[in-house]
Amino acid sequence: MQTYLQKLFCSSRNVLILTVLLGLIIALISILFSKVLYADAGIYANQAYAYKIGDIHRLMASGLPPLFPVLAGVMCKMGLSSYYSTLLLGCFFYLATIAPLYYFLCFFLKSKHAAWG
Repeated sequence: MQTYLQKLFCSSRNVLILTVLLGLIIALISILFSKVLYADAGIYANQAYAYKIGDIHRLMASGLPPLFPVLAGVMCKMGLSSYYSTLLLGCFFYLATIAPLYYFLCFFLKSKHAAWG
């Protein structure tokens, strides 16, 4: 006889939902309590602020791809600080990798096992 937890974790759908919920909790903790930026975030925050004020030369000066700083800059123009815009965008991309990773792993594993990837 299976326990409730065994039934819960047997379904790939339930595991993916749990993964997204845990990712949201981790992202929320990171946003609320972490005051540390990862290595490139300082550069991205500076570029986002440059986008906000319209300084395109400073935005493109680092040679980094412009997608992240431009999206963070749009969030800056909506009123967020450059620190929180880079943090929120990083958390969004962190959560957005769950689905592509799952579908990629489905090529090599059963969906039940790929959900744990």
